Amino acid sequence: MNFEQIKNRFDELTNTLDYSKAANAITNDGLRNACKGALQKACGGEANRKLVTIALTGKSSTKDFSLNEWYALFCFVFPKDKQGQFIFKNPVTDKWEGRPELTAWCGAIFTHLAEQEGQIKMFEAVP
Repeated sequence: MNFEQIKNRFDELTNTLDYSKAANAITNDGLRNACKGALQKACGGEANRKLVTIALTGKSSTKDFSLNEWYALFCFVFPKDKQGQFIFKNPVTDKWEGRPELTAWCGAIFTHLAEQEGQIKMFEAVP
């Protein structure tokens, strides 16, 4: 997925879906911290996590997130089971971590951010 696809899906989740089925998860401070931790691990640090959340929400602090934004972030970070419940722990490693594609999605966001700042793509010919 590229940045536009990720952002469109995030916005769709934020704007149109009802988070009430996940209200117990997204309002739990411990699970919110697990979500931020999994995202931070996938991004490679706190500063990078904040860049991702700014790119997705326009907000620099998760303290300012609406419940819909929290729901969209949970959907971005964690997969769901067949019943629609978030899977917080990897069933193979039994560790709290995000979905397998999360690191690649964060990379797509970083690539987009670098391009927006006029960075030259690696090995690209300079005019």
